[in-house]
Order: sequence, then structure tokens, then C-alpha cells
Amino acid sequence: MIQKIQRRAIGIINRIRSDFFIFNRIADYEQIIKTARDNNYEVLPLSDFFNDARNNRLAGRKILLIRHDIDSDPAYVLKWLAVNQKYGVRTSFYFRLCTLDYPVMRKVHDQQSDCGYHYEELATIAKRKKILTKKEIEQLYPEIRMEFINNFNKIEQECGFKIRSIASHGDFANRILNTPNREFITEAIMEQCGIDFETYQPEIVTNYSINITDCGYPNLYRGDTSVLQAIDQQYPVIHILIHPKHWRSSWYWNIYENGKRIIEGLKYR
Repeated sequence: MIQKIQRRAIGIINRIRSDFFIFNRIADYEQIIKTARDNNYEVLPLSDFFNDARNNRLAGRKILLIRHDIDSDPAYVLKWLAVNQKYGVRTSFYFRLCTLDYPVMRKVHDQQSDCGYHYEELATIAKRKKILTKKEIEQLYPEIRMEFINNFNKIEQECGFKIRSIASHGDFANRILNTPNREFITEAIMEQCGIDFETYQPEIVTNYSINITDCGYPNLYRGDTSVLQAIDQQYPVIHILIHPKHWRSSWYWNIYENGKRIIEGLKYR
């Protein structure tokens, strides 16, 4: 019992430190880019990687892929972009409806990095209608697809450029439903919207040698291998998924997201 209380207390302390006391880690990001370049890795956006994978052009290469899921704090994108520009590399950025920042998105596009949509319509409609089972949500796929298409088209119109890729967001509702947001996506939707790829397509993810995701304090990365260790071990294709909240503390965004999660959890029953 005492150990359980201690573990819970440590978890709360780590969460508070992650949400409110993580210093800007942009120097860590720059070290990753520099180390990759020093070890002869190509730093590519997912769009280039997708095309190379489809055309069997991956053999004998060392590639670092960085996907930025902008779940919060879109202003931090400018920090990452500045490092990208310094080293002449391009990466991939995906924005949620709640983090759409069109001037920032245009800057991503202007620097020729990928700028895509981090969509979550399945979870949104599930929470809106209090759907709790996979079977029930599957019956709403036509409605979910229509909402996705409308949102996608509006974003493109505001951006002023073509969005070529999308990335499924993960929400607590997806865990309850045991259904990821991408389940409703079809080839017909992709073709209708002019989307080249979804980041979880098998032809993309099966070509990763290692997939690393960031996380909160104290580990900073999930699993046993950090990005620098993966580079040192010379994995041929390294994919890393990163989020602004794990690279600097934004009190506004973390309070907003935590508050929204509590309210949504109370309503979604």
C-alpha cells in the first residue's frame, strides 16, 4: 500500500514537472540534427521518404525522419524551423484543429517541410455523441468521413496551399473504443482530397528500423533507446515522433489541455 502511494506521488510530481517546469530543449533538438548529419544520415520529410519507399530507393542509405505532432503550443514550431533552416533540413509537421496557426503553417510550407493535418474526427464525434463501442462508432463512419472532408477542405482554403499528407491523432476516446482515428480513412477519401499518404500506412512504417517517441520527465523518450543512441548504433532508418509539450513547458497550453481532458472525461460516459 505504501509503495503504491509512493509510486502515485512520484507520478504526480513528474507530471507537474513535465507540464510546468521543462526548460526549452531546443539545444537537444539541434544536437540530434547535428549528430545525424555528422554520421552521414539524410534528414528527410516523410513525403520524400514515402516516394523513395514506393520506388525502392531506400537500400544502403541512412535516414532520419522527424515527425512533429503539434498537439499544443504551435508557436514552438518556429523554434524547430529555425534549427531546420540552420542545417538545411526538412521535417514533417501535423496540426490539429485546435492548433491551427496559419502564419506558422505557411512558414512550414515555405521552408519546404511537410505541413499536414493531424485529424481526430472519429474521437470527436464519439465524445460528442457519447459512443462507447467499436460497433456503434463504425455505424457513424459516413458522418465522420463527411466531417473530415469538410474540415480538410476548410484548412486547405485558409492555408492557401495543397495539403498532401495526414496523421492520425491519439485520444483517450480511441482507447475506450479500441479504434484509432485512422480507421475510417479510405482510398476514396484520399483520392477525393488529393492526399498522397497517411503517416501510418504500412509502406511507410514497415520501413522504419526503429521508431522512437518522446515523453515526459524523467525519461524523455519511451523505450530503452534514445535518438542519439539509435544514431550511434547506426540504425538505417530512424523515425522519431515529437510533441511541443515535451520540449518546453507552456503553462497556457498544458492547463488548457489538462482541463479539457478532465471535462471531456466527465462528459464522455
